[in-house]
Amino acid sequence: MIASERGYSLIEVVGVLAILGILAALGLGRFGAGETFAARGFSDQAAALVRYGQKLAIARHGNVFVAQQVDRLQLCLSAGIPCPAGQGAPGPGGERPFEVAAPADVLIAATTANFSFDANGRPSAASVFTFTDSGGATTLTVEAETGYVH
Repeated sequence: MIASERGYSLIEVVGVLAILGILAALGLGRFGAGETFAARGFSDQAAALVRYGQKLAIARHGNVFVAQQVDRLQLCLSAGIPCPAGQGAPGPGGERPFEVAAPADVLIAATTANFSFDANGRPSAASVFTFTDSGGATTLTVEAETGYVH
């Protein structure tokens, strides 16, 4: 009696390896440009900082200032670049001043470099931040009347 053979034929194995090779070649291209992910990550962190500043202004019933420096964004309790000593707004973890530093290859440009949120969460001016790196540019907009950040 002949035992039934189990396993895959050579053609099936080669076909599966060819498909995996094609998928790997397509997938690795998406992860090769780390700078693009860094710029997008910084844009997301900056949006979170600005949203937090708006919520902090509402919670403390007073102004919170968003200050742009060459390589970072900061939250301050009074106007000034950089934040005056002891005037940095506390972050969610208690760090002072709450700030987000840009990666080395990301440039920051803004229509209004410094603005504040009042006790109602309205910004003093609309602002558009542009973060540029070798992979392109991303923008962060703060709407004038509502303070909506997108």
